[in-house]
Amino acid sequence: MPESNQRIKISRSAWKAIHRTSQIWKTGLAAAIAWDVGQLFVSKHPFFAPLAAILCMQITVEDSIKKGYQRIAGIVGGIIIADIITRLFIISDWSIALLVCLGLGISALFKWNGAIASQFGVTVLLVVTVGAGSSSYGIDRIVETLVGALISILINMLIFPPDFTDEASTRIKQTTNQMAEHVQAIELWLQQGASRERGGGLLETSNNLNKHVESAVAALNQAIQATKFSPLVKRRNEQLQRQKEHLQTLQEACRHLTGMQALILEWIQNTNMTRADLTKWSDRFKQLAAMVKNRHEGKPYPLQQSISSAQAYDLSLEIEAYHLAKILSRA
Repeated sequence: MPESNQRIKISRSAWKAIHRTSQIWKTGLAAAIAWDVGQLFVSKHPFFAPLAAILCMQITVEDSIKKGYQRIAGIVGGIIIADIITRLFIISDWSIALLVCLGLGISALFKWNGAIASQFGVTVLLVVTVGAGSSSYGIDRIVETLVGALISILINMLIFPPDFTDEASTRIKQTTNQMAEHVQAIELWLQQGASRERGGGLLETSNNLNKHVESAVAALNQAIQATKFSPLVKRRNEQLQRQKEHLQTLQEACRHLTGMQALILEWIQNTNMTRADLTKWSDRFKQLAAMVKNRHEGKPYPLQQSISSAQAYDLSLEIEAYHLAKILSRA
């Protein structure tokens, strides 16, 4: 039995290592297959095919498709410009400079992506130098690039397709726990008398929490993007959309939490909070911490309102009017 468990553990570790390094060996595999296919259908040295395969192997399938499009667009545009110019000028240092500047200038004029612009210039240079005297050089380069890009996209799509769902879920869970712990820290701060020094540190923590939420949003967006054009992980999209709703709630809650902290700090700086006030808001933050945890776990938590919605809006307006009047009364 121990030997069996050890084998299972080793197998899982090996599988994780293969998955963790998949971007590396998938790139090598794509380059090798692109070279073989290029030799079979295009030329004996189809170096553009493995080059395209390497450059098109991106973090997500969508990015691989974009990179493939950019390379093909740049090569086609470069070949067209090079063909036109070489019919009008003799190849020299000045004509090469003119070609490269013209290619990059056209890219800038139409506001093409930087990758397209650079590929445009490189292709122009190769066609008029390496491909000089060959009528098929430009077409061969297009075919090679197309072969490499397609192979890279297919391998990225079908073999260990990019899936960042677990990473995004972990980041969201960590952020939710951090928020619940922070609300509990505010509760404890109020219980202990709400010192100004400790309050300032908690407000800074709240601002950092907002940054953690933004980081979780970026991780979630990457996970959602990875499901596009990838049929093997598309089933994860529904789960990610639910997490997106939860994260949007966290974002909004963080903004309100920061505002509440700032208001409490202003309260204790201008006038003392009574023991009854401290107890009241300590209990309220205890309730809010429980709501944060329960929401992430999918458990219902009834809203305990001490005032009506109309009263809440009325009080909010009174607070804003008070601050506005205070500002306007300054000498």
